[in-house]
Amino acid sequence: ELLEAFDESRVTQLVGDYFGEAPALSLVKLAQRRMPADARGGWHQDAAVYGMDARTLNVWVPVTRCGDVAPGLTMWPRRLDGLVRTHGTEGVDEYRAVVEDVERLTATVPASSPVFAPGDAAIFDQFLLHQTHASTEFTEPRYGFESWFFAPSTYPDPKRWIPLAL
Repeated sequence: ELLEAFDESRVTQLVGDYFGEAPALSLVKLAQRRMPADARGGWHQDAAVYGMDARTLNVWVPVTRCGDVAPGLTMWPRRLDGLVRTHGTEGVDEYRAVVEDVERLTATVPASSPVFAPGDAAIFDQFLLHQTHASTEFTEPRYGFESWFFAPSTYPDPKRWIPLAL
């Protein structure tokens, strides 16, 4: 149903036009997520996970209201063409941006934490600096989909990320 919705809303075509080739989805990164009200997340860029050469777009779609009553998405609204320094250790911290570097960026241009209604979407590439929007005020969980599309010509390790041609 999600793939049909992407086709009907022309998301798949939009992504393909952006890449200049028919996109592929990662079955590993196509997920329905539930974020509890107290969820926290560190600043990161997905290029730290997939590598600098993979051309990707995340189609992030909440199916519940978020950003004011449930965890949403906080984004730094400027284009980066490279990676912010990361902690460089194994596991999740390997991809987490160094706090001082994020503070330096957000001191000049504040981060944005929009409120999303069910079915809204954020579409962003692998260089967007972002994190889960957290607050002690949140009382609801967030449900939604994270769908990573890749340009097949730059697809990262297919044994790890399992491509699905569209």
